[in-house]
Amino acid sequence: MTMQEKIVSLSAHSFFDRESSRESKVVSLSRANQYDTCGSAANTDLGAIYRAENGQKGCLLFKTLYTNQCSFDCKYCINARKEKKSSYTPPELAKTFMGLYRRNLVDGLFLSSGIPRDPEIIMEKMIETLEIVRSRYRFGGYIHMKVLPGASYDSIKRASGLAQRLSINLEAPSKDRLSCLSGTKDYRIDILRRQRWLSGMNLSHGHTTQFVVGAGDESDLEILNMLDFEHKNFGIQRGYFSAFSPCRGTALEGREKTEKLREVRLYNTDFLLRKYNFNIREIKEILGEDGNLSREDPKVLVARNYFVKPVDVNSASYDELLHVPGIGEVSAKRIVERRKRGLIKRRRELKEMGVVLRRADAFVKVNGWSQRGVCEYV
Repeated sequence: MTMQEKIVSLSAHSFFDRESSRESKVVSLSRANQYDTCGSAANTDLGAIYRAENGQKGCLLFKTLYTNQCSFDCKYCINARKEKKSSYTPPELAKTFMGLYRRNLVDGLFLSSGIPRDPEIIMEKMIETLEIVRSRYRFGGYIHMKVLPGASYDSIKRASGLAQRLSINLEAPSKDRLSCLSGTKDYRIDILRRQRWLSGMNLSHGHTTQFVVGAGDESDLEILNMLDFEHKNFGIQRGYFSAFSPCRGTALEGREKTEKLREVRLYNTDFLLRKYNFNIREIKEILGEDGNLSREDPKVLVARNYFVKPVDVNSASYDELLHVPGIGEVSAKRIVERRKRGLIKRRRELKEMGVVLRRADAFVKVNGWSQRGVCEYV
């Protein structure tokens, strides 16, 4: 039985209302949140199960909307189309999720929603769903819930006691860019104010945000500047990026699809900023005249500017080691610890510590010797 058949079969055992097809409700509400990203899609035709990073390991999440009814006018969003809409009730959604969980098809829940009218009404329904999952079904696993723009502080606070992670989507890097995509969201009040509230709440997995890349005419520089601001001022755990893909029947259906590699390079760069503490100035130096990242690995491009000549692994600082392509946090720490016992004399030792030599060779020397220079590499 395929994953889709399993989920559809499961839905038949849930108590959906008679007016909505059991199959279509699960399918439509899972597919309708294509821009809410929590990781790479798992191997399923349904699109309801996604692999995401949960702490130290990957987990499979049941990813769905509570409802695809929405009064917002986002020009890129499939839920802005005028067509038949679907909604769960809190008991329906809780039972469907727990059925998936008990059959070992998912590890956790990723819950978002459209907003048909007042965001507080839907926030209340989403919170009720989580309360049923936590209290009635005693589920103690991972839940990521989207905060709806305009939600009250009290509802966000309640949600923070039920979910390990909360997030609210920026979608665009500025008020002006968002206004070109939606006339119903106030960037500063509906979104940034809620992010400030989230930054003061105790969430075990923190809070995140997301950009729809390429829906407007924004540059990577605009996105990265805003992302840097978010890290420094709101302490977001990470940024997510969703490459724009036109949907038939939306205002932007004729817009060109965003290349997936652009999304990948933004993820690469965000990793350098939040995990390796790269300075935003270093990133700006590798951008093209149009303010966009190139197709090349951003860490390699930064390294070419950072290193005038290969750095000796026996004397390099921890930060210098992190700037070397092929050396990550784990291998950098191993190098620092290994040096306490004496000089590193062979490249083979670096490989044993996890260094990817084919990437690092141009930028390091071992025991006074380098394979090839940075200039030669360029």
